[in-house]
Amino acid sequence: MPPPRLARSARRAGPALESQSDVAATGSLPRTDRRRRIDLSGLVDLVLPRACAGCAGPSQSLCPECVDNLIGACFDGGPVPALPYPPPLRLQSVWAAAAYEGTLTTVLRAYKDDGRRDLLPWLSALLEQSLTALILVRGVPAGSIVVPLPSSVRANRFRGDRPVEALVADAAGRVGLSTVRGLRMRRRVRDAVGLRSAERMSNIADAMAGDARLLKGQQVVLADDIMTTGASMAEAQRAVRSAGGVVVGRVVVASAARTVMAESLPFPRQLG
Repeated sequence: MPPPRLARSARRAGPALESQSDVAATGSLPRTDRRRRIDLSGLVDLVLPRACAGCAGPSQSLCPECVDNLIGACFDGGPVPALPYPPPLRLQSVWAAAAYEGTLTTVLRAYKDDGRRDLLPWLSALLEQSLTALILVRGVPAGSIVVPLPSSVRANRFRGDRPVEALVADAAGRVGLSTVRGLRMRRRVRDAVGLRSAERMSNIADAMAGDARLLKGQQVVLADDIMTTGASMAEAQRAVRSAGGVVVGRVVVASAARTVMAESLPFPRQLG
């Protein structure tokens, strides 16, 4: 269902649709009706994007070729426990479903920064695989909660919503886990693009705070969209523990090329 504002716009555009018989009789649209039809066309573009998010070709969300590319980014055999190299201090393995490269990179950026929320089901399915791998191989205590890594205030303001939180909540719901917004950014951080591993660690150090009212005594699975140097995941782990929580697992949609498999574990191919 479209948001209320869009629904009202659609109702205002209604007369343009009702004028089809007049068009057939006269062969043209009155100028006011023509303008309304253009407005309605723009509304449809907002609700049902007409370009593939991967290659910009004609498609509703992803064209068949980009779907194949997305599947191709997934690790053979299913998600893997990965660690950045060099790994941040005390960070343990993070389950990732795919490599952060190619089409998946474009799709994640489109989802987060270009407003392509229609891509949520595709990305949620990948994060669901990471959660499933964690549960099957490592085990997650009953009653565990999933806590998404927080975005900066600036990013939330730019995007107008919280796409990563929505992604995490959808994937967690698929495996029967609850999501809690237990972390927040308590200070501003620099844009991490272009920063080296040590610089990212310094940039994010002590930047997150955990809500002890929500996290104390809880078994926590940390979740995010991507892992590059692991600095944010390590900081989130520290913040949860400072708030009295226990981190029992870490998952992401994708890990960057600099990450390596933390250990060699068999995993059923049917989940890949």
